[in-house]
Amino acid sequence: MAARIIGCGIDPAEAQAMPRWSTDDFGPGTGSTIKVEPDTPAAVVEDLRRRGHDITVVDGPQGGWGPMSVIGLDGDGRVAAADPRVDTTEAIVF
Repeated sequence: MAARIIGCGIDPAEAQAMPRWSTDDFGPGTGSTIKVEPDTPAAVVEDLRRRGHDITVVDGPQGGWGPMSVIGLDGDGRVAAADPRVDTTEAIVF
């Protein structure tokens, strides 16, 4: 998510809501499956499969993948965004 905010200039709330992925294992020869949320674009899923990745599209947003909250400063002041996958909210105190 940080790469989306810092590298691509995406709004924190929009970055929070974008599809996520995870895998259960890392390393050479592990044969792990990449798990993607259902709103991952079909073209991305198909391209990953074409490149030889084992992809599983999960049933819904996966809150257990590590809830994130973002607080930062931008040119206009403070920004905050809560993870839409879990029961949380953001607050900015001035």
